[in-house]
Amino acid sequence: MKLARLLIPLLSLAVSAFAETQSFTILDGQKITAEMSGGLPLPAEKEGIKIEVAAFMIQEGKLIYSFGFSTQKEVKKVVVEEVSGSSALPMVTDSAPALTKAYWKGDAQPLPLTQAGVPWVFEEGDTLKVFRFTITTGSDAAPVILHQPAIYGGGVKVQLRQLAQ
Repeated sequence: MKLARLLIPLLSLAVSAFAETQSFTILDGQKITAEMSGGLPLPAEKEGIKIEVAAFMIQEGKLIYSFGFSTQKEVKKVVVEEVSGSSALPMVTDSAPALTKAYWKGDAQPLPLTQAGVPWVFEEGDTLKVFRFTITTGSDAAPVILHQPAIYGGGVKVQLRQLAQ
């Protein structure tokens, strides 16, 4: 069977000068804001850390969330959670993160490309997910928390459903 890979990148070529701030509700009522351009979220950035990827790929009939950020800081721990619903869903916990050329990446556990495994794929229309990155750096400061929205379009979801058959 051929390996099917589909990567939906977070990054767009939008110019941040035209960005607008949009509010999102997460975790049953908490409000966060994110910069958007052309209806797409721009990479979250804070304290020298920039989210580069909050995406997924398809591999052997499974959906795998993939995450990445760049920083020049020493990183001691990374936790990524999906916080769009009523409770935080753990995606990646990396207690010994390794940066390659000032870049961290991590993948969540594969999920079956089925209605039970990833129900949002089988819902009509666009889907918004918000991922919370909690990054503990080498300093004694509090962890850096960034929220990264990701919008998965209805057309992409139709293609995913076709792959699922």
